[in-house]
Amino acid sequence: CGGKQRLKIVVDALRALDVKTMVVADIDVLNDKDVFKSIVESFCVDWNSIEGKWKSIDNFARQLVAPKNKKEVKEKIDNFFESISETTLSHGVSEKIEEIVKFSSGWSSIKKVGKRAFTGGVYTDYITIEDECKSRGLLIVPVGELEHFYKPFETLHGPEWTNKVLERVDLLNDDELHDAREFVKSIVMF
Repeated sequence: CGGKQRLKIVVDALRALDVKTMVVADIDVLNDKDVFKSIVESFCVDWNSIEGKWKSIDNFARQLVAPKNKKEVKEKIDNFFESISETTLSHGVSEKIEEIVKFSSGWSSIKKVGKRAFTGGVYTDYITIEDECKSRGLLIVPVGELEHFYKPFETLHGPEWTNKVLERVDLLNDDELHDAREFVKSIVMF
């Protein structure tokens, strides 16, 4: 679809044509209230019935932001400056420094492990949302993002990951893909 922001547009268009529609989205589809709400409403999920559970999950994610160690950040910046020959701060140099000091969001941590990041009541809230969405045709990738279904290539992303898995992996028998096969079965059973 070209990003989660476009999912609603595609779902609405297909449903208007009476096409049975199913969407598979990375777990961070939950990270933006307005986007997620518009998507679930496209699947006729009553937002009011899940909003409190979404808030619980969002609050949990916001608390996952870890503080950065001043000494480690300084070391990384010093090492970076030693590795470049530029004497002025170009746009590229500035971007690299921003990357070093930037805080990663809780959602980036959750996207790495999927629903396993949640515990207790937050886990229960997530499962409720996952089940409601799944019953309507919106499947949330339980391991965070598709690339985490196959760990040996998870440093790759998007089409590069997909192509490598399709070309080099025994999809039917590779033990690493057990969870992926189970996920696909849930799609087929829909």
